[in-house]
Amino acid sequence: AGLATGDVIVFFDCHVAPQDDWYQQFLDAIAENYRRIVVPVITNLDIDTWKETQRSQGMAKCYLTWDADFKWVESTSPYMPVLSGGLLGISRRWWNETGGYDEGMSGWGGENVDQSLRSWLCGGEIVSLSNAFVAHMWRRTEDPRTKQQYAVSQLDAIRNKARAVLAWFDEYREKAAEYPAMTWVGLLGGEAQAQIALNRDVSNFEEVKKRLQCKPFAWFLWRFRDIYVEGGLLPPEVFKLREVKTGQCLTFLGPTGTHPQGRASATVLPCDLDLTKFRGLHLEGQKWHARNRDRDTGKCCSAIGSWNTDQCLVTLSQDAPLAGTVSTGVCDVSGKQVAPWNFLEPEDKSGAGKLVFGRVMEPNDLAQVKCLVVDKKRGQFDLGGSGLKAWSLKLASCKHSTWEKIESTVPIETKLYQEALERHASLFK
Repeated sequence: AGLATGDVIVFFDCHVAPQDDWYQQFLDAIAENYRRIVVPVITNLDIDTWKETQRSQGMAKCYLTWDADFKWVESTSPYMPVLSGGLLGISRRWWNETGGYDEGMSGWGGENVDQSLRSWLCGGEIVSLSNAFVAHMWRRTEDPRTKQQYAVSQLDAIRNKARAVLAWFDEYREKAAEYPAMTWVGLLGGEAQAQIALNRDVSNFEEVKKRLQCKPFAWFLWRFRDIYVEGGLLPPEVFKLREVKTGQCLTFLGPTGTHPQGRASATVLPCDLDLTKFRGLHLEGQKWHARNRDRDTGKCCSAIGSWNTDQCLVTLSQDAPLAGTVSTGVCDVSGKQVAPWNFLEPEDKSGAGKLVFGRVMEPNDLAQVKCLVVDKKRGQFDLGGSGLKAWSLKLASCKHSTWEKIESTVPIETKLYQEALERHASLFK
């Protein structure tokens, strides 16, 4: 890219087929603002005909997660918080002004986070072009022709993401350090605590920040507050949910961060259970918070998510061996694709709250929905090979649901954001 002589630089994967006048859409959009990165709508490619199939309207956008990864969300806004990867166009002028790709990174992964924050924080923007289409070949296990023919180092991807965090996250590095991959590189503890080496010299970023007078990371969260505030990623509190009758707490049975299978489960286990003794489980698996926008109001919240994961409560599992647990799936910030769950506070301090499956707008709505309760008839069951016994759960009349929030705290990400709003008030207008 450094050798490019044209006005616009385009990055595409090799297994794509740009459609129609995609280039004109790129050129027109960048001509309006040279500090604009543009991305096409990614559609499906038939590799037998090399023709596009199943064209969409470009509603899917990417947003940044605390562990320097990204998730997709449905949005009508043309602005995209973070790039997904290697399909984009950028003016050569803006590429040179922002310093291009970080030479401290290697291989694949993390460069999308760097480029996204480098642009947004330093005076640029990222726009999804609804009329520019690029058909993409997707990997399919049933078709060996789509099999990856090259190796991708996951360690390089972790290192690259860590460099992006060191460069752009400011004090939110402390939040990113809560995730296992970032502890492997010793994000905060340095080389003495690192399990894999990391190039910690980010002086090249500092030069760009000073020259372009880049904004703090908190401004990015404020710019996309419809995702981070209204979507529940900056929750006012995280808490445990204790089932009053058993005295046990709702516990997420999955890993920290992004779940590799995209789904897991939750059940009730002792509130003081030491989750460090169980390999692969989220160490803070008993902490929950309100998640996802309400699809009608656009405000938070319409779901309950496991803190520091991508998982939200979905519905009661019916199939063995997880019958009697609550299934979880990837949270949808837009609130359109995940089943609604809410914790209904007690009417008085002496009463118990309710864990509601369904939308409750008025008190009378409780008669029309179900709540999560312990199934005393089915009793307890062995939880895999863990040696633990868990109570079976069921959905029943809400009059039987007795839950309470305990150990409620304000998480570090929310504290930092609130402090930034006060410290840099003139930026957030």
